[in-house]
Amino acid sequence: MATPAREGSLHTGHRQRMKERLLTRGGADLSAHELTEILLYYGIPRRDTNELAHRLTDRYGTLNNLLCASYEELMTFPGMTPHAAALILLVRAMVVEMERERIDVSARMDTTDKIGRYLVKRLAGAQVEQGWLLCMDNSFRKLADGMLSEGCANATEIDVRQAVQLAARCNATVAVLCHNHPRGNTVPSRGDIAVTKQMMQALDLVGVTLLDHIIVAGSDYSSMRESPLTGPMFG
Repeated sequence: MATPAREGSLHTGHRQRMKERLLTRGGADLSAHELTEILLYYGIPRRDTNELAHRLTDRYGTLNNLLCASYEELMTFPGMTPHAAALILLVRAMVVEMERERIDVSARMDTTDKIGRYLVKRLAGAQVEQGWLLCMDNSFRKLADGMLSEGCANATEIDVRQAVQLAARCNATVAVLCHNHPRGNTVPSRGDIAVTKQMMQALDLVGVTLLDHIIVAGSDYSSMRESPLTGPMFG
């Protein structure tokens, strides 16, 4: 039976070997479980993180699902610490920003698919409902985007006045409204339809055309403009 000192030595040696694999090979040969274990080293510096890494990867299946977990969910795992949970959320935020930066701001977002993929990345990992407005010029190049609401029960609580101010401030000529259904599907509700009409009228008063209302659910999205039920309202 190993003594406490021997156990500590084995634990330290294991961590060092894992870090060396990361540093020398860039993590290319590390599994999702091993990457999670190493990440946890920095939030749990003096305890074996192997078992917790196994529990996390068994529960979520993929790193993408793990990084989308909420702080509250992560803290339900035995052995998780506030520092480690915050570190996982930090990695998620960095990945989302990195994905957003990959989209060339000078590129034209002139198709529904381009706009939808951009907004899916923009709202990646959101645990509560958020409302956003994407503002563009006549060439469909992004001028700005901004959050209009967060944590609301439905899209009717999106701040229309804030949307008008954002569009006017960046001299937009066209805009796309977007909100997410974190636990649902991309089917528009009556509230979604109502706020779209309200937003369309408000933006029209300042010379901005509302092109579409995109609804995001995870990695999926739907376009109200392209829906046979709601498309006619966009003219």
